[in-house]
Amino acid sequence: HALVFQGIDGLTLRGVEVDWDRETPEPRWESALVLRDVSNLVVQEFHGQAGRIEDQLPAILKQNVTNRH
Repeated sequence: HALVFQGIDGLTLRGVEVDWDRETPEPRWESALVLRDVSNLVVQEFHGQAGRIEDQLPAILKQNVTNRH
């Protein structure tokens, strides 16, 4: 994973971009963002995808996440 956030209350991500090397991908690359146990999340202007497209991994993996209303 490129970025992992865990156990956070009140996370805002703006203008985040994850750009993997498509010519020489690493076999262990997975999701661009991993969010676990995050509450009050705001994501704005995220650009990215999973490290290996052929594996159909999510760009953003969310586990126990609530968005700010």
